Amino acid sequence: MINAVIYVITSLNNTFMSVGNYWVELGGYIPILLAKDPANMYRVITSMFLHGDLLHIFFNMYFLYVFGKSVESILGSLRFSILYFIAGLLATVFHTAFSYIQGAYALMIPALGASGAISGILAAYLMFYPGTSLTACWFFFIFPMCFTVRASYWLLFWFATQVIYGYSRLGAAIAFFAHAGGFVAGIALLPLIVNKGRLEILRGWRGYGYLFNVVFSNVRLTGGLGRLTKVILSVLIASLIAGSAVIASDVSQLDVYVVDVSGRVVGVAELKDSVVFTLVNSEIQVQTITNTYNRILINRLVGLNLIVNTSAASSSVELTNLNTTSKLKVGDLIIEVPIFIEHLRLSYDGRGILEEAYGVFKTVVVSIGTNTYRFGDSITYNFAIKVVEHYDALNIITSTSLMALTTSAIALAVVIFKDKHLAIIG
Repeated sequence: MINAVIYVITSLNNTFMSVGNYWVELGGYIPILLAKDPANMYRVITSMFLHGDLLHIFFNMYFLYVFGKSVESILGSLRFSILYFIAGLLATVFHTAFSYIQGAYALMIPALGASGAISGILAAYLMFYPGTSLTACWFFFIFPMCFTVRASYWLLFWFATQVIYGYSRLGAAIAFFAHAGGFVAGIALLPLIVNKGRLEILRGWRGYGYLFNVVFSNVRLTGGLGRLTKVILSVLIASLIAGSAVIASDVSQLDVYVVDVSGRVVGVAELKDSVVFTLVNSEIQVQTITNTYNRILINRLVGLNLIVNTSAASSSVELTNLNTTSKLKVGDLIIEVPIFIEHLRLSYDGRGILEEAYGVFKTVVVSIGTNTYRFGDSITYNFAIKVVEHYDALNIITSTSLMALTTSAIALAVVIFKDKHLAIIG
């Protein structure tokens, strides 16, 4: 009800089809903002009640109802709410930590929705009811198509897709690791939240009565997760432990810079955009830039080693009438692109990171093929760029990765040692 009411309020100006930008900027969870100001912690809560569009909230609420009512019947309303909120909070922890793997630009993207919290409810359903069956239907053209599968198989498949898609870096706009993290959190929290007395009563009831056995005639009334389910689930959780450990140990520097670009490509196009680049362990990573001419500009500066120049720390550099080349890396291919710098002035901070640059240079467009390339038209840039935001994200990534590791390790122990103690229908 709370999710639905908030969606109505936040989508009112968009005729209930999508959330308003104002609410996204106000309440969306943007991990990098925590590095700037811990006061932004409120976004962890508010983001759980914001949804992108009508389909987003519909499917979230549908799954919350289908799985949540059965989980709440075991936990009770208060414990159900505790599981829901803590799973949602830990989902943001996983999302933040694993942004390092999906690409640091993911730290800049607002995350919305109750998916992480609902993932925790799905995990609780898996542990309580692994032996029940689920029937799913969809329309193939105008014909309804339905199939029935064990709950453990369906939920395991869903969890696996979140982990695999996350590690495959498919779509930074989708918080796959938040979904996976909420699921893992649900498993880890369950033994701490469940009312053990109530659980034992329900486990006792399952073995009594002919009617009970008729209703659940196709399920086993003893045991927890199946052997194959347990093995696959353990491997997936172990992969998150490994990922968290790598992040915690591998990241020694993670700085995020937002750069304003302005100027023009003479006679061709105007330049006006913001670009994000990161320094990860002294290596430059640039977000995917959709505008061709902005991409060329930034690539040329990177290839000239002018974004990071430690020898020019706390100073300015002027380049005039200089013929040179910029190294452009495309896969395993290194292309030396000709550049003529008419005039270029660059200012650097105390660590040799570019703060501001402006000037004029000429270069050529490079057309990339499969293991081939060719130089195209000559273009002239008259531009200015300036760093407008800098975030040191090292601490937030390290701390959240350690929290994700701990949560995953507890979840793995629950799967291995506690599944039979939690299962109502095994």
